[in-house]
Amino acid sequence: MKRFYFVLFFAGVMILLVSPGCSKELPASGSGINTVTNHPPPPPPNRPPVALAGPDFTGTLYSNDMKLRGHAYDQDMDNTLTTNWTQIAGAPCTIVSPQSRTTVVTNLLVGEYQFELLARDNHGATNTDKIVVKINSIEPITSPVNIFNLSWTCPMGCSIPIYNIYSHIPPNAPIRVFIKFVNSAIWHEAVPMSQYSPSNSIYYEIDTENSIWLYTDVDVNINVDVRILF
Repeated sequence: MKRFYFVLFFAGVMILLVSPGCSKELPASGSGINTVTNHPPPPPPNRPPVALAGPDFTGTLYSNDMKLRGHAYDQDMDNTLTTNWTQIAGAPCTIVSPQSRTTVVTNLLVGEYQFELLARDNHGATNTDKIVVKINSIEPITSPVNIFNLSWTCPMGCSIPIYNIYSHIPPNAPIRVFIKFVNSAIWHEAVPMSQYSPSNSIYYEIDTENSIWLYTDVDVNINVDVRILF
């Protein structure tokens, strides 16, 4: 009888072991481990360039041209920039090199102008800046420039310098130069050196430092007055 119960017990255990409802699968080797993949961060967004047209300017119309001096830079330091000047207000004029950051504007008249500098990077981002230019007329000159009692004491070929002549007259203004010897009432006109001839004993030139040099072909030992008309 004991043997019978033992057989039944053994059979029951075997049934439990092979029953499908009680089976348990082991996880596959390596499963259940989280895998993390590192991706590089996205590049920062492209920032537009910066255009600088320069400070507003007020000047006098000594000539009909002026220079625009613009600047541009890339905030990201890795783009290629192009620039372009355009006129947005004022009388018609000519921008000589509109794609250059520094350029000359010609055919100006008295009045107010506005110019715009555009900067563009190789991604198409743009930025603009404006400059206002006011051109005034030349104030009328009612009297000449007189420089009195200059000492001209030297042998033939000596000269009298008048330094920084454009502190007395407008830049590049056409001039006529006269000399009067002290105790004389006669003004002698000096001719430009380019027009020198033996018949002209007094002549002048303007050097690269904007000084007038007066020359003579005769010996002098006297003080003179100089008058400049423009």
